[in-house]
Amino acid sequence: MQNLSVVTARVDEVLFKGDTDYQLKVTVLAVEQTAAYPSIAVPNNEYLLTPNFRYDNEKLMNNDVNESLKKLGKLSKGKEFKAEISLENQKGWFIQKVLSLD
Repeated sequence: MQNLSVVTARVDEVLFKGDTDYQLKVTVLAVEQTAAYPSIAVPNNEYLLTPNFRYDNEKLMNNDVNESLKKLGKLSKGKEFKAEISLENQKGWFIQKVLSLD
């Protein structure tokens, strides 16, 4: 993934429909720049993020990435987290991996 950004973000709103069906409105507080991945996310901007749950043949995989994405959906407004996010053409921003939770 060329456009991976490592961000620290604050939850502004959780649009929660289910454990694996939610979106987060967040404000990005900080962006980590790395030589390998120049970040396209911008601090102080608001983003609508969708979790990228990992599936295997339509079945939700039982792994750490999915478990942490489920926990992320339960964060309340004002909480902060650190994650890898990416922009996919036409589809918007996706949370690829949670690195830490408030």
